[in-house]
Amino acid sequence: MTEEQKKSIIEGGKEYFRPGCDKPGLKSRLVSLVGNASKFAGMDFEFIDALDGRRKYCQCLMEPSRIGMKETTAILRNSANMMRGACLCDLPFSPDDLVVGVMFGSADELSGNYTIIQSHYPVYCGADFWEHITGERDFYSCMVNACGATDRQAHEQQTEI
Repeated sequence: MTEEQKKSIIEGGKEYFRPGCDKPGLKSRLVSLVGNASKFAGMDFEFIDALDGRRKYCQCLMEPSRIGMKETTAILRNSANMMRGACLCDLPFSPDDLVVGVMFGSADELSGNYTIIQSHYPVYCGADFWEHITGERDFYSCMVNACGATDRQAHEQQTEI
């Protein structure tokens, strides 16, 4: 991943915390920066894991607390379909190559439905997710710090008015 791509991701992260942010649009933009659209239905994108060098097939969510049983069931169904498709296509594939990526938050904020998913597939959340994408352990901290600056700037602008 290039430095320019990392800067673009940080800018997108800043946008996430702005009031009135189009979160679905932002997710699409961030996904286009971190990987390629997946050719498998139900997977948001594919990327080469910076830690193990393997291709990962990712279903991506924005926050750790916003997942219901219906979405959990859909993720598990999509992942099972993806595994069948990978076998039919004779792809070099492991169940650990199917991941759920949560862009923001931390593992201790994951809702109970993520535990169901984690019993089948890895769930990368916050710093862990971004480390697998960029290879940099502190990338998420840099992004969150940049977002904090955005929050402070917005607050300062509101108090000046």
